[in-house]
Amino acid sequence: MIRTSCFRAMSVAVILFTLTGCDAAAAGVPGERLTLTEAVEMALERYPAMGVSQASVEESGGGVREARAAWFPVLSISAGAQQYEEPMPVTPIHGFQFGLAPPFDETITLYSLNLEYTLFDGGGRLAGLRRAGELHRAALASLDGTRQDVTARVVSVYLGVLARQEILSAHDHRVAALESELARVEQFFREERSARVEVLRAEANLAAAEAEKVRARTALEVTERELALLVGADLERVRAEGLVGVTLSGSAHDPGPRNELISRALLSNSSVQEARHMRDAAKQGSAMAKSARWPRLLLDGSLFDQGDLEGNRVTEWKAAAVLNLPLFTGGMTTGRIARAKAAERGALEGLRLREYEVTKALDWALAALEEARARVESLTEAVEATEEVVKIEKLLLEAGSGTQTDYLDAEANLVTARANLVEARHGEIMARVDLARLLGELDGEWLSRHLEDHP
Repeated sequence: MIRTSCFRAMSVAVILFTLTGCDAAAAGVPGERLTLTEAVEMALERYPAMGVSQASVEESGGGVREARAAWFPVLSISAGAQQYEEPMPVTPIHGFQFGLAPPFDETITLYSLNLEYTLFDGGGRLAGLRRAGELHRAALASLDGTRQDVTARVVSVYLGVLARQEILSAHDHRVAALESELARVEQFFREERSARVEVLRAEANLAAAEAEKVRARTALEVTERELALLVGADLERVRAEGLVGVTLSGSAHDPGPRNELISRALLSNSSVQEARHMRDAAKQGSAMAKSARWPRLLLDGSLFDQGDLEGNRVTEWKAAAVLNLPLFTGGMTTGRIARAKAAERGALEGLRLREYEVTKALDWALAALEEARARVESLTEAVEATEEVVKIEKLLLEAGSGTQTDYLDAEANLVTARANLVEARHGEIMARVDLARLLGELDGEWLSRHLEDHP
């Protein structure tokens, strides 16, 4: 009996645990650690800038369909009724029969089926279609640029959270060490083995360290909130303790010669591509404006039905070819062409400006990468050396041959060195990310190939 009860209790417990685990998994357990790749995917799905760029792509796509429609004939129907004061002939004059009076009525109705087609317009439709295509490609390039900008921003803020967490941990270590030192000198003071000034010095350093710790914690909380806004998640989901560390993978090789990188960037950078398409669109805009100086040849056909409300009706058709050439427009055509040429020059200069900005940013990214590498190497040695100094100063202090000031200075230097090392390591990652963004290569595949999780 006892065995049966125990078995039933265990079965119920297993079932409840299974159901609870399933529900938690379905809801997304807050305790699950958030990787950088997941954070980037969340931001790309929810960040408003992506929605703005996607809407621009859809808008430009509609412009392409609109421009393409100009190559097709326009088929329309119309219906109308006219009320006259005096009776009017229901049928056209050529419909009158000799010797018979045509029907008259005050209300005349007219229905027509119309077909219009532009046979020649001086190349305006072709230029318009090409311009719409370039604008659509520019919008696609802008979307790609926005995607890479958001990715780089997520990486920066994500690394910022990790860096501030490590800095806060360094401050925790320093506060703990200073608390231990304060306890030591207070014990010595009670035993009359140290002066009151050593207690005061330890208290002052501890208070300063706690103040720095508060500032570090505040900076961490602000960065966590920024990451939560960026990825569109709850704050608890992006807490530092729930993030996965990131390091450069072994495939993060040397980026290559500067001239080669500049050529790649000017070819593949999203902002340069967008500016290049805008320049080409402006060229087609000039062609559209110039087409207004050419005659337009239109074909027009109609099938119309005219009559009264009593059933007296006539159905006829007509066809026409219309040649339209504006002789005087008050300077409108000239002004339109001048405006289009100015827009073309502006787009060309805009492309040159983008190329200049990308080249300058690439130089800064290469310099930042070189600097970060050197800083990581030197600061790694500095941290290791400072840790040894702290150990030695502490042993000397405990042995009575060292000074409290030297030990406290060593602890402060260790915190600074660790913080600088964290910033240098993350600075190297961000330099590579910025370089990939400038080269137009920053995407999920690049992140998985060059960065790896470091739990």
